[in-house]
Amino acid sequence: MKTIRHVPAVEDRVETGAVQFGEDWPGLFVRGDDCLRLAQAYHAMKLFMRPVPRGWDMVIAAMDELIQTIARDVDCGDAVAKLLADEEADTDAR
Repeated sequence: MKTIRHVPAVEDRVETGAVQFGEDWPGLFVRGDDCLRLAQAYHAMKLFMRPVPRGWDMVIAAMDELIQTIARDVDCGDAVAKLLADEEADTDAR
């Protein structure tokens, strides 16, 4: 489990989008309030992609890891955990 890295606050609110620290490569920052929508959209996408198209295994695995991180480390209440539990129950039922 990765720890949450705390950085000093900035004057302006940082919005979801590309963020670059110093000379490092730009990365994607997703605000906590956008994480729930991301998890919901991904969950809906997975429901419509059954069975998973050939060659998408690595993409699905990477997104699953991201959603697990959101569920574990981002305060969205229990909404993301419920999505994951619903998905697991649906998978078990198949």
